[in-house]
Amino acid sequence: MKDDIKGRVRGRLAGLMGNLALKGWFRRALLQSGKQDPRSYKIGYVKRTRLAAICGLLAGLGGVSGVATPAWAQRSSIGIGLFDPNSSFRPEVSEADLRTLLRVLEVGPSEREAIGTLYEGYVGGLKARAAEISAVLNDAVERAEVMADARLVYDVKQDSWEAEAKKMQGQFLADMQGLLTPEQMGKWPLAEREMRRLKRASAGRLPGESIDLVRILDDVDEKAMDRKDVREVMEQYAQELDGLLRSRDKLIEDQGGAFQEKIKTDPKGAESLWNDAIRARRAIAEVNRKYAKQVTPLLSEAAGAALSKRMFDATFPKLIEPTKSEKWARDAATLSSLTEEQKTQIRDLLSNYDTQRVRLLEKIAQEQEAFELERRPLELVAALAGTEPRTGWDGKSDLPRDHPLMKLREERYALDSGVRKRIAAVLTEEQRSEVPSEFRGWASFTDDNPYGL
Repeated sequence: MKDDIKGRVRGRLAGLMGNLALKGWFRRALLQSGKQDPRSYKIGYVKRTRLAAICGLLAGLGGVSGVATPAWAQRSSIGIGLFDPNSSFRPEVSEADLRTLLRVLEVGPSEREAIGTLYEGYVGGLKARAAEISAVLNDAVERAEVMADARLVYDVKQDSWEAEAKKMQGQFLADMQGLLTPEQMGKWPLAEREMRRLKRASAGRLPGESIDLVRILDDVDEKAMDRKDVREVMEQYAQELDGLLRSRDKLIEDQGGAFQEKIKTDPKGAESLWNDAIRARRAIAEVNRKYAKQVTPLLSEAAGAALSKRMFDATFPKLIEPTKSEKWARDAATLSSLTEEQKTQIRDLLSNYDTQRVRLLEKIAQEQEAFELERRPLELVAALAGTEPRTGWDGKSDLPRDHPLMKLREERYALDSGVRKRIAAVLTEEQRSEVPSEFRGWASFTDDNPYGL
């Protein structure tokens, strides 16, 4: 009998270890906890969740001797996602965006002042309403936690707030039109074009697709658009980009559903739609690069260099994120206890590191871009090959270890960990303990395989 129970326990454990954390229950738990992307998993949390469930199973199977259930395994917790007023009640038009609209509408000083006053009230109203809703939610959460009753959170009526936020956001542009002259209103289609770019430029997938060159230029040199030669180049950019953004969005809207269906019924047809989408996306990225090259020589040397750096950073946002070793090395350089000799040594180490880092990131970026152009959704790859699509995900890369991109990532790890070790050797043991540790007790991975058109 004992052997039979042990066999059943082993069978149940194998099923739990293989399926529990990565199937629908775990995805729902992630979404309930407020995570927006259920494909991003904290592996340490997965292991603790599995272990808690396993210990509960062992406790429930009476007659198995020698099994002690940890006290924490007898408890469970749940996170409830709440409406976020600070993200919803946020100005749809930023100050930089407003400057762009006023420029294309050729608004004069007196109207600018009136619209500026209107904008201040608009932003203030959104902030005030966000604060009111935050207070309601915070009070409900505190009461529910004190009462140990999640029903008090569920009872809060949150459904209408999103629509209220949208109405408040749209009101500014409607009120702004009331302050414009007939001549300026005749240019309103230009403002609508600008708003399309401001809203849709960031909806890209390929490197360089999610760029708004107007915004970047405005951040780098706010007065650049005062010059006629710069304005002419950027006007051509705005016109060309607008047509490409509308074509891409129309393709995705018209064919997005058909693409998912064709993966199942007509993989070759799905592949054709995918290639159409890639061409539309690539055209946007190429226009961004083309006009960045055209406008850079028209700027000062400093502004041109800043524009180039911002373009690279916006094209490869994940790539420029510091690794733990890089962050540690830079934090170490800020220690107040460093001697002058240590400061000089660390400065030299970081200077040499930065030179190598820039070169390596450029190589990785080139390989990453080529990889993204050839990448296909895993469901489409499986359908074309006649195999079963992947179910679940355990954080493992789909790339072979000898893939060029993997080799370059390994090279980056060696570079970053190397500078950390060299800087650590410059510090005393006490100074090393002063640098914040990045150890978290869990590892986080994001499934970035493409889905949909």
